[in-house]
Amino acid sequence: MTAGRGCYFEQKRRSVHRKCSCWLRRQNDFLDDYSADSETNDPVLQTFLDALSPSELALARQAGQPWSPAGEVPFELKPTAGCFQDVGANLARNKAAFTFAEKVLLVLLEADISQEIRQLTHVNLAIAYFNQRSRPGMLDRCNDHCSKAIVAGHATGWAHERLAINYEKAGELQKAIAVCELALSTEGVPSPRSYLKKDDFQKRLEKLRKKQSKITGA
Repeated sequence: MTAGRGCYFEQKRRSVHRKCSCWLRRQNDFLDDYSADSETNDPVLQTFLDALSPSELALARQAGQPWSPAGEVPFELKPTAGCFQDVGANLARNKAAFTFAEKVLLVLLEADISQEIRQLTHVNLAIAYFNQRSRPGMLDRCNDHCSKAIVAGHATGWAHERLAINYEKAGELQKAIAVCELALSTEGVPSPRSYLKKDDFQKRLEKLRKKQSKITGA
């Protein structure tokens, strides 16, 4: 009985790890590893960790655990950009953990981080704010971080797509059109392994132009 339960939970843990890894790679440009400097201890992140309450430390460790593959040592919370990025990516998708997710991701932007980590942090903040979109001002914050991710060079097209959809739903069709045109004109966007293709933005652009024509009568 004990062996059976162990086998079941081991399979479940592996399943969670695979799902989390697939989600992060889909949204975050299929990165297999962060650059070496992302594993360097950062004083800003160390100060942040030192000030966390016991409940916040527990939440951070829980958020990071899925990134520690089954069979390996338990997740270790470290003051590194890579560690904070992994924790922040999971927290960003947890609506109940929004306040802490925001704290983790915003302090990460204050640290000495690589361009790739900066891109991903803006993406994860955009996701966190989008999940709170029913609250005043949250959709604007989502749009802001989508824009910052784009400027930072995030290439999957996720930020372009999310921004275009948000603008369209807000009735700001010209802004949505501009985002699609930007995605189409930027070389390397979407990146080769992205779930999006140039054709996706071309189709969205055509739909937006038709919608705009109906409104303007042009």
